[in-house]
Amino acid sequence: MTTCFDVIVVGAGPCALATLSALPANLSVAIITGSEPALPSPSDVHPKIRVVSLESGQHPGVADRIEPTEGKHRTLYATAITGGLANYWGQQFVRYGRGDPYGADLFTNYQAYIDECSTMEALFCLTDGTPFPGPTHLPEGFILHEPRLLNGTADNAAAGLDAMRFAIDQAMKNYTCVACRATRLSRTETGEWSVHLSDGSRVTGRKIWLAAGVIGTAQLVLNSIDTLRGASFRDHAPYMAYASGLRHLLRARPGRHFNAYTLERIESSHCDVFASIYDMGSTELNLVLGSAINLVSPFLRGVRSPSLASRLQPVQIWTMRSFSRIVLDATGTRYSSHLDDASTDDGLCQTIAAVSSLGGKVWRHNRTPGGLGFHYHNLRMTLDDGRDIPVNTLLRRWSDGHVLCSDASILPTIGLRPHTLTAMATARYLVKKQSEQ
Repeated sequence: MTTCFDVIVVGAGPCALATLSALPANLSVAIITGSEPALPSPSDVHPKIRVVSLESGQHPGVADRIEPTEGKHRTLYATAITGGLANYWGQQFVRYGRGDPYGADLFTNYQAYIDECSTMEALFCLTDGTPFPGPTHLPEGFILHEPRLLNGTADNAAAGLDAMRFAIDQAMKNYTCVACRATRLSRTETGEWSVHLSDGSRVTGRKIWLAAGVIGTAQLVLNSIDTLRGASFRDHAPYMAYASGLRHLLRARPGRHFNAYTLERIESSHCDVFASIYDMGSTELNLVLGSAINLVSPFLRGVRSPSLASRLQPVQIWTMRSFSRIVLDATGTRYSSHLDDASTDDGLCQTIAAVSSLGGKVWRHNRTPGGLGFHYHNLRMTLDDGRDIPVNTLLRRWSDGHVLCSDASILPTIGLRPHTLTAMATARYLVKKQSEQ
């Protein structure tokens, strides 16, 4: 392509949607969607990705392999699909409280954050997170309610897991879209910026916004700056607990969504425990089998789980200690993971006690391996002298501000609630502020 675009957006997930929504009108924009995925081994792909891909008829949308330095860990993949990871588990659309890390260092005030959340929410149909109607004996500070879920778009209320895909497709209609994946960035002789593509071609522009997801952005920056030693980012790797005795709660709710209830503890507008209670009887049989024995079969496509599956209730628990750090090498193709010390995790103990107060019994629990929590944030690039700096600090120096990141990589920390909406609000606010300069 010989056109020099005003803006190039790399990525086609939630933060790319937020970036596009904040760009001034009448700009020429090219979007590198990356929707040209490789073909991974099915055994390497997370069971939920495999199930949703099979049931929807979509390719799993994962690209470059990132192999663990230790054999006991799973392969990670950069996402390369329109809609991003929201196609699989980004349905919880939750605002942060005033006491949560909503981005006070970026937003003028909390209301500015809420305003950007509202703008993003207006593109979608959301459930309202209705509180549990019956009596409970929860410990002080805990509340039980239905989850606030992204279940459609303003134009298609029944889109379900396709909601983010439909929304970004709608936003991209008036722009130039390129299905190839970005491989690296470089500056042209005339001062513009080129995005090199997987087919050998280039797209040139005056401004580049990286919204390729944390792994995709990390790999792209590593491929573009030769002097980097590596990169690191944070993940929120929760506990998965397995309980029984909560079927009365599942029967009491009006809906039949797999994500049945949210259990959280709030203190001074700060969430310090967040848990999701799942109903295995309200999902596809493939997901039950995939989660239990890593088996997903095309012959079971469309088959719902029997009600018997509800006898066991998985509870996913995020606490202040259930974080991990992922370190990438200089090639972006090898990683190691380091779990935060959770040997004495009061949040976990208190959540198990809360589940017990609801009549449940937790039989066992285990920690999600680092990298498989999929709540990635805080991307830092490692310089040749060993120092780690935030990705946008590096990009501003390297490109004089012409290349910046707008995805969850720029969040220095996240709260315990799912951070998709907060990442989108942050992206939109940042792009607006940069466009005003």
